[in-house]
Amino acid sequence: MKMETRKLADEDQLERLLHEIQCDDVLMQNIVRLGKYDEVRGMPRSLKVVTVSEHGRNKILAQAKKYTAAPHSHKCSYSKTGQ
Repeated sequence: MKMETRKLADEDQLERLLHEIQCDDVLMQNIVRLGKYDEVRGMPRSLKVVTVSEHGRNKILAQAKKYTAAPHSHKCSYSKTGQ
């Protein structure tokens, strides 16, 4: 899969996740996969998401706590780091 295709897939998946946790109004500044892509192993890599505002980041983190407690098929983990 080409890099542009993977990036579009990541953006689409993030959009669906944000909708599911009721954060459709949060604007993203940057979305980047961390680590080297390994086509052979196909292991998932972490996704770094930078929001436009600190308020948006805090909203996602608050909603993500609720999301991780709910029974879903997705894994969702988060970290709160300074900017």
